[in-house]
Amino acid sequence: MNQLKKMGLLLCVSLMVSAMPVNALAQEDTAETSDASASLIQSTLTTENSVTQSSVNQSETSESTSSQEKTVASTTETTASSETSTTDTTASSSSIETNATETPSTISSESSEAVSSESTATETTTTSEPQAETQSSASQVAALTASLNQEVMAASDVFPYLRQRSDLESNPITGKTTETKARAAAPGVKAEDVVAIQAQAATSRMTNIYPDSNSNTPTMDFVDISSHNGNISVAQYKTLKKYGVKAVVVKLTEFTTYRNPYAKSQINNAKAAGLVVHAYHYSWFTSTAKAKAEAQYFAKYADELNLGSDAIMFNDIEDQYLYDTNTNHNANSLAFVNELKRLGYKNGQHYIGRWWVNAGKLSPSQLGYQNCWIAEYPVPTVKEQRNTSYGAWQWTSQVYFPGISFPFDMSSDYAKKVTQPYGPQGKYISLKKYFTITAKNQNIYRNFSWSKKDSTNNHIGKVYYAKGKYQHINGGTYLTLYDNQDNWVGYINAGFGKITDSAGGQWHKYQKYVTLTGTKNLYTSNFTQTVKNYASKFKNQQLLVTGMYHHFNGKTYYSVYDQDGKVWLGYIEKIGVKIVGDQGPYRSYGKYFTVTGKNHSIWSNFSWRKRLSASSVLGKTYLAKGMYRHLNGSTYYSLYDHTGKWIGYINANGGKVSTSAGGSWESFKEYMTLTGTKNLYGGDFTKTVKHKASQFKGKVLKVTGKYEHYNGKTYYSAYEPNSNEWLGYVEKAGTKKTADQGPYIHFGRNFKITSKNYTIWSSFKWLKRSTSKDHYNKVYLAKGQYKHINGSTYYSLYDSHGKWVGYINARAGKLV
Repeated sequence: MNQLKKMGLLLCVSLMVSAMPVNALAQEDTAETSDASASLIQSTLTTENSVTQSSVNQSETSESTSSQEKTVASTTETTASSETSTTDTTASSSSIETNATETPSTISSESSEAVSSESTATETTTTSEPQAETQSSASQVAALTASLNQEVMAASDVFPYLRQRSDLESNPITGKTTETKARAAAPGVKAEDVVAIQAQAATSRMTNIYPDSNSNTPTMDFVDISSHNGNISVAQYKTLKKYGVKAVVVKLTEFTTYRNPYAKSQINNAKAAGLVVHAYHYSWFTSTAKAKAEAQYFAKYADELNLGSDAIMFNDIEDQYLYDTNTNHNANSLAFVNELKRLGYKNGQHYIGRWWVNAGKLSPSQLGYQNCWIAEYPVPTVKEQRNTSYGAWQWTSQVYFPGISFPFDMSSDYAKKVTQPYGPQGKYISLKKYFTITAKNQNIYRNFSWSKKDSTNNHIGKVYYAKGKYQHINGGTYLTLYDNQDNWVGYINAGFGKITDSAGGQWHKYQKYVTLTGTKNLYTSNFTQTVKNYASKFKNQQLLVTGMYHHFNGKTYYSVYDQDGKVWLGYIEKIGVKIVGDQGPYRSYGKYFTVTGKNHSIWSNFSWRKRLSASSVLGKTYLAKGMYRHLNGSTYYSLYDHTGKWIGYINANGGKVSTSAGGSWESFKEYMTLTGTKNLYGGDFTKTVKHKASQFKGKVLKVTGKYEHYNGKTYYSAYEPNSNEWLGYVEKAGTKKTADQGPYIHFGRNFKITSKNYTIWSSFKWLKRSTSKDHYNKVYLAKGQYKHINGSTYYSLYDSHGKWVGYINARAGKLV
């Protein structure tokens, strides 16, 4: 603001000189004009400097400021009038040349005296000048005006970019229209620098710097840009790089309402050109709470632009409104960078003007000298490095590169933090996902120099927030992890766990039966927000857990199903359940079970205490009153005999289930003779009589299977041997075993032996009589036949003389 007043005075001087009486101007030669202009600038700036000093006092009211401005205007008029005196102007110029090295206080005193004497001389000279000479010296007027304008421009080297730094049309706090303001560097100009400008203005102006022709400057390490620079192409960035520029700091945001619309292309093109990219935020905060809000706004845009957590995030604190505000700028600025750190941007720094430091508004010792990018413009610019105790120094705003029409701000990087390229880990890539650590005996690193920070053994199964990742040149992907308190865990290879979108992390198989205590609700897939089932609905019920999640919030959640594992009920916090036995809940069953597996055991409990061997009750049928679906994957039946005695627990694979009390059918092939003591029953075995016992007394029947009934008895399934008609179930006690060939059946058919490979038997005890080869192609009479229990039919053969030949399998020939 003060710099604008100075520039305004200089412009007023220019206008007044062009309005001087021409005859007075005509008397001055070029050299005198230059000296007079220098004297004028000195006098003007000295007077303004006096006014500025009084206006710095922040306790003065706006009325006082207004009064000062009037004083400045009055002084300007007086100075402009006095400048018309040829004699006094020359004297003043000579005085300046003689005392160029004197102190500012001396110069100020002499300037005041010059103003007084010049005023008197002006009045006299103006009255005596002839009118005719006015018209003849128009060219001299123009020359003097141009010369003075040149001096004004030279003076503006002190304040090289009087342009709008803020992108807001009005102060976001007061609502007042923002004024065009100088950069924070401008108020740092000292009085002796003003003298230097006056002395060297005509010959050594360095407002514009052209790197291809001027190397007499501080180092050109990095530039900063904003929306004022518009779109910058990759080719233009490469031009900067050609002249030694290594990095660019891009304005992203201002207050909590403005985003640089060019930021995305400015960042992407800079990266494409091989420059390191950082960002800055134009700050308006006046409290720690507001500082955090602006940091959040800044970080959000940086996230969207994938800037990366390694980027330096600068707090650009320079606005005159903030300077005039009585607040703790150090505390606010530290709150700003700490909030950025919490959000994943660990490199927060500050851009500040040297005048803020000189005025005690900001303390580099509190902020950290290496964390401060100081702005101060030397007069004139020379090849020297100032402010080397700071991390970086912005020394100009007027660097022009070939082929680019607009200038750049330029800075020297002392700490080498801004220009340091990304390491072998590559650039930071925003990820914002969750990571579950699953691998044992692996390292978690502190940095990419592979300094070990921790071991994965201390974090197995835990979920962390993977804010970002790095694609290392070694081919690995490394995640940067944070816990739920935003504490940094370290860098870890992505192959040592699983990345998920959900804060629940990775699903872990975990099967347990649990009882719900009724203290925790069951939630949907968001784990904590949407209730799927309320706690009271399943209180004290046994349910099945099939998996669990070690959530990012530090809690463990079970995935709960009904006891059959078919209906998903939701996720419940671990503390809301109680673990019960692995066999699960008792389930009523009520079917019959026949023991068939001789290698199984019957258990007394689910701690696997053996009760008896299945082989000792092989074939017996019991009532399976209940069942358990064990977490080992097997089903177990609880068995009782027909007297109600508990037998034990048996694996379902150890037998066969039936809905009938008869139990499981078992193959059993025999011929039985019925004794006539037991009836033949239908499918219920004991109630429905199919045939009376007397009906088949003494007859041989064929048995194809048997049942070990639940009542402890064995029942045969009996068939008529010839017709194969099923006759019913008969209790074993009502039968007597018969020879395996079964009853003799009259046949009376001729049989021709056509095979040489069969045996002719003497009896069904398999005593050999001869072979079919000895009777090949011969025809015999098959008087009778036997349907053996082994499934074959045998013929009893006789020759033509009635001599018995023996028993032969029917498959040895054919009937003729």
